[in-house]
Amino acid sequence: MMEVGVSTGVMMAEAMGAVYRSWSDASKKRYEALAQHQLGFILRQPGELELFVRNILKRRASEWLTVSEERVSSSGGRFDHEITNAQDDVIAVIEDKIFAGFSPGQIESYAKDIGDVNRRPVVLVLLPEHRKPSLSELRRTTSKVEIKVESWRTVCATMAAISPNEHLWATLSDFAEQAGLPSLQGLPSTEGMNNSDLGRDAGDLVRSAQAVARHFWGNERSPLTFSFHGGNQRVWIQSGMTSSNYGVELDFESSHCIYVAKNRPSDWYAMMIGQFRGGKLSRRAVERVEGWRRSASSKYPTRDLGRFIEGLPWLGTRPKQRTSEALRVAAAVFQPRYLTGAAVEATHVRSARGSRIGAVLTLEAGNRKREVGAFIGPPHDRDWDRAAVYIAADGNDSPLVALPNESGPGYVRRVWAELHSALHN
Repeated sequence: MMEVGVSTGVMMAEAMGAVYRSWSDASKKRYEALAQHQLGFILRQPGELELFVRNILKRRASEWLTVSEERVSSSGGRFDHEITNAQDDVIAVIEDKIFAGFSPGQIESYAKDIGDVNRRPVVLVLLPEHRKPSLSELRRTTSKVEIKVESWRTVCATMAAISPNEHLWATLSDFAEQAGLPSLQGLPSTEGMNNSDLGRDAGDLVRSAQAVARHFWGNERSPLTFSFHGGNQRVWIQSGMTSSNYGVELDFESSHCIYVAKNRPSDWYAMMIGQFRGGKLSRRAVERVEGWRRSASSKYPTRDLGRFIEGLPWLGTRPKQRTSEALRVAAAVFQPRYLTGAAVEATHVRSARGSRIGAVLTLEAGNRKREVGAFIGPPHDRDWDRAAVYIAADGNDSPLVALPNESGPGYVRRVWAELHSALHN
């Protein structure tokens, strides 16, 4: 069952993503600028600033409060928002973060610019929920300023519960949390992901697809892997595909699942091969794969591959709809834009090697280097008892089990949050 009722904020984030396809710093700044101006607009509505100061900043809301944007400090630093009282004392400054970093050095700079031992103005850092662990080191006390690090979601939910402009806070929350992330709106629910029968079917499909890739290439060097090219707009699981060469693709969004392909969507062909128990292909399936390979490498591959389309019988078991849906949710964790972008803050992301389908995220900070793996399905020596993402860290490989009544997008975001925590542990 799909989620319905897409919010205005998510619509805005999706629209910006469609306009700014490039993953450049300029695109990221546009997202942050829009979130900043939305917050400024709301805080300028009658009564909103007083509610914000009282309920978010936990300060007494006196009369004549003023909020301004793009204020430059005496040292040349820039505040996204500055809140002052009637005496022009700084009550708080707000930093609106979606992608940009924030360091302890900036706190020291703010303490120098606005710090006051008697008043201790607030420095509020807003950032998406999935980035909160990365700024946990900022929650420290200083004698001159008070530091608050909060998610957009938490702050907006608090304000929406008490504000007459609930719809504006809800829109800002959804936009700031979704900005720059891949679309999750079309994901099915997680219903059935913990079903053991479905888990075995999912494992059979993944292993069958890997077996197809091995037979297609005739060796063990080209298992199916995620493609994390920054320009990819969708999850891409393939082996050997280039702009000029045909390879194998596993597509969780289609009932046909296993393809020989070059440039989707114009140059691909369904192999009509489904799942085999334990991934052990039948003799007829192996012969078909080898025939595909010969056709794909021929002088006229498009003509030769086209000959296989007419009346091609299905081999193996056709994947159940719920199996495909469970794998779609698990695969959505590996959205290339998310894993290779600032949202994860990993210095490097690569596809896992070997027959497991997954990714290895590497975070380097000073002399410290940390690697965390994420995989669809369990290690080789364990059975597929569920369709889940397994996180490998510190020698342990454990599943993130779908929660009761959890939505597909909710599951994916929770896995992303766990990846953050594991990377920064």
